[in-house]
Amino acid sequence: MQLFWLQGYEATSVRELCEHMGIQKGSLYDTFGSKRALYLAALERYLKLNLPPADFYDNLGSAKSTIAEIFAHKVDISVADKQCRGCFFVNTIVELAPHDAEFAAIGKEGRKEYEETFYRLLAIGQRTGDIRPERDITSLANYLTNSMFGLRVMAKTTRDRQVLEGIVETTLSVLD
Repeated sequence: MQLFWLQGYEATSVRELCEHMGIQKGSLYDTFGSKRALYLAALERYLKLNLPPADFYDNLGSAKSTIAEIFAHKVDISVADKQCRGCFFVNTIVELAPHDAEFAAIGKEGRKEYEETFYRLLAIGQRTGDIRPERDITSLANYLTNSMFGLRVMAKTTRDRQVLEGIVETTLSVLD
């Protein structure tokens, strides 16, 4: 996963993958069948490691503070990433979805999961008075997802906490 994450699918050769994993080419093909299948397995693992836990909604603070914490966590990850890799999932969407239907479908599903997470939080916020009832929470969930993805693309170019936190502050201002 690490080599694909750093270099992308197209820029990573089978030879580099084998060297990185310390295996022979035959072992890679025997285990995964193809470079593409290995990439899909790596992406699936990344997504499983990065989805919210099942009990995520059980002990939340306010909707706004929880959304702010999600964004703050992404900033922390980005600042700590010395290689400025961004998000493996977002990188995949940008690189492969435009010309590969399977990756486009994976991107759509992943985007929907983010939108649903934000939608659920915003709906909780409306019920508790944290989010004004007249706000269109579907549009807000879409906006927050777009902003999250944009933040992770920006993280490929900067690890500057002040820049990233400024983007998050502006993003979260739409919830007021």
